[in-house]
Order: sequence, then structure tokens, then C-alpha cells
Amino acid sequence: MIHATLRPVDRVVAVVSHLAHLLPTQGPIGVFIHQNTLHAFRHMLFEEAVCAAATTYGTEPFMKESAYRESMASGRIRPEDIVAVLNAEADGEIWNGGLKRRELRSAMLLGGVRCTRLSCSAS
Repeated sequence: MIHATLRPVDRVVAVVSHLAHLLPTQGPIGVFIHQNTLHAFRHMLFEEAVCAAATTYGTEPFMKESAYRESMASGRIRPEDIVAVLNAEADGEIWNGGLKRRELRSAMLLGGVRCTRLSCSAS
């Protein structure tokens, strides 16, 4: 906590010094990235760090669904890429004798379940 009896300039210096660990030491550059923008969150698991950084910086932690759909439509993300990721994850039944987790995720990602602001529908 910044002590209230400090001169205003000293309080600003103290606040900036305290918050500096959240900021990368190098500003964004157009082509090459060498700075870990999650540096201040390195003690966390990656997904937790991304979500914590999003909250701290007021940003979106992941691309919007529409961006993923566009990448699939353009061929940048291929069905076999999705299958490979799904196959690398643990599978399990969602309910006894019923649908498995991998089957549901595959149907949603590859089968064309589309979400809009108001509803989801299968294509």
C-alpha cells in the first residue's frame, strides 16, 4: 500500500514501480515478438494466466468463435488438426452408456453447430 504521507510525485513513482511488473519491458513490434506478455503470470498454468491477464488488461482471453470458424472456412484450421487435438485429450462418457465427450466436441467443432447471439443451431 502506498503511504498517504508521501509527496504526490513519490506516490506516483511508487504506484508505477509497483505496477511495472505487469507490463512487458519491450513495447509491441510489428514483425518479431520476443517478450513474454504473460511474464507477470508465469507462476500460473497457461490457461489460468491467459484468463488472469485478460481480466487485468481488460482484453479477451481467446479469439471469438467467429474467428475460429473463419480460420476453418479458409483452411487455416483443418479438420484433421481438430481431430488430432481431440484425440490427444482424455475421453469419457458424458452419461452412462451414452454420448462420449470426444464425440460431442467433434460434433460441435466439425459437425457445424453454429452459435449466434440468440441461439445455436446445427447446419
